Amino acid sequence: MARATLKVRPQNRAASFDLSSIDAEKRMVRLSFASPEPVKRYFGNEILGFGDGECDLSRLNNGAALLLNHDSDCQIGVVESAAINGERAYATVRFSSSPQGQEIFKDVQDGIRTKVSVGYNVNGAQLVSTDGDDSTYRITAWQPYEVSIVSVPADDSVGVGRGANQVETEIPLEIPEPMKRSQILLNPDPAAGGGGAPAPVIAVDPNQALSRRNQEVGEIMALGEKFNRPSAEIRSFVAGKTLEEYRSHVLAAIGVKPIDTSAAERDIPKEAGRYSLMRALRMASTGKFDGLEAEFHQEMAKQKRQEAPQGILVPDFVFNRSLTTTSLSAGGALVGTTVMPEVIQLLRNRPVIDKLGIRRLAGLTGNVAIPRATGGATAYWLPDSGTVTVGNATFGQVGLTPHKLVVATAYSKDLVAQSSVDVEGYARLDLGLVASIELDRAALLGLGTGGEPTGVANLTSRSTDVTFGAAATFAKFIEFETNVSANNALMGNPAYVISTATRGKLKQAAKIGSTFPVFVFDGQDSAFGDGTINGYRAIVTNQVGASAATANLAMFGNWDDLVLGTWSGIDIVVDPYSLVKQGQVQIVMTQWCDVASRHNKSFAISTDSAAQ
Repeated sequence: MARATLKVRPQNRAASFDLSSIDAEKRMVRLSFASPEPVKRYFGNEILGFGDGECDLSRLNNGAALLLNHDSDCQIGVVESAAINGERAYATVRFSSSPQGQEIFKDVQDGIRTKVSVGYNVNGAQLVSTDGDDSTYRITAWQPYEVSIVSVPADDSVGVGRGANQVETEIPLEIPEPMKRSQILLNPDPAAGGGGAPAPVIAVDPNQALSRRNQEVGEIMALGEKFNRPSAEIRSFVAGKTLEEYRSHVLAAIGVKPIDTSAAERDIPKEAGRYSLMRALRMASTGKFDGLEAEFHQEMAKQKRQEAPQGILVPDFVFNRSLTTTSLSAGGALVGTTVMPEVIQLLRNRPVIDKLGIRRLAGLTGNVAIPRATGGATAYWLPDSGTVTVGNATFGQVGLTPHKLVVATAYSKDLVAQSSVDVEGYARLDLGLVASIELDRAALLGLGTGGEPTGVANLTSRSTDVTFGAAATFAKFIEFETNVSANNALMGNPAYVISTATRGKLKQAAKIGSTFPVFVFDGQDSAFGDGTINGYRAIVTNQVGASAATANLAMFGNWDDLVLGTWSGIDIVVDPYSLVKQGQVQIVMTQWCDVASRHNKSFAISTDSAAQ
């Protein structure tokens, strides 16, 4: 082991009471106050050790104080005993008979105060692993010194209730010899060790780390408030969880659905990783089909579909695995995972329907009908002699039928002959991204004629639309919410969709104040410039502002009510003859898909430009 030092200060860990362990007569409670669960600290991830000699319970077993909110001047009881059992530390505490002690104990009995926090000193650590700037340490020597009843669990990384003594000390740090020194940030320590290279010191700026964590905590709380999440849930994530973890939790809680796939594609074989689009294109151009690509084609050709394939059938996952977002179910722009810098993509509109949280139905066969209730029971107040009028439940259907989406392009014969990783990724991204952008546009703006589906902008019987008439105002954006809510449709995943031009206008449109104004477009929570309007997500794309026909529309609605259906398999026809004089191979990709709305009243759009 190499020697080093790590700067730390006293830490706290939160836990919950086990109400079944309360002895009301003796005012005693047994609780578990520590486990090996990793906790995020300002210096990295901390894992407590429970091996022989790692945890020193001497101070707890010597009548340590039971405090309120880590306040040394507010003792409400005493720690009777403490012990290690397996990989958990337990303590039995007795509450004081003083008025305050009895009051807090009653709150514990009634389930009002449910959290306990334990303060401890760290005296030794071992570096377990590093991942970029994120390091994990096992605490090999630590000593608990007090137990506190807390209303908000203390968290070293947040800065809430950390106790009085927060002076940093340097503790011994063990670094396994095989670990490369370049994996951790090291500064020489001339005063350490005699002879040879000086012992390294892990360089951590606690003020900078705390500043980053406090900013992250603020974003967690703002996210929770925006989606009306329970206070207890917000507190639990503030106490040591990351912003990304909370975003994922909120998306799951509000019902953002991950992209569904057909049963066949959920069971993708391991060999699928060897599937090559470029090899499939070469086989299609020569008419010689064999290998893995031919097997996938034959399997999908067996499935019933509207028309027979004209070329080679390529599974959807071939394009999905080359397209990525922060999470396809949570949305974001489509970017290549394997495209090298040498192949530079065109600048195109950003697709957003997945970020909005629409519903996806994949791997469909034949026409699909989704039952929908159109009428139901009715309640009446009747006089003694009155007769009830029966309200019958009635039903309709939301239909999905295959619409053909075709992408045509041409590659040079030399490019098709390539098998390098970057060319493979470029081809997948080029074809898949173009199709995704057009499908996204149709979901938002589709006319319902000429073979394309009907998008939100052309749904009939929407909620009342909004006319700006002049420069957009905050009151007009509230009108979207009011109109949708008036039809009981404000639920699920409500969000605005606006263009980049509209965002530019709203960043200058004052919502409140003039000297120090608050603007209509609030915040910027992604690399793509999304934010919030009126407390709802505002997703930005030029899909609704790229042409005079769309006129920088503004849209609002519950996007959970928009359904996108795709039929399994993508048909690719390779034509090596039409452009033979140019030395190119023409490729035509056909995908079958449709868009439908579960409730048209869930949406409202503007009748004119929001970027006036």
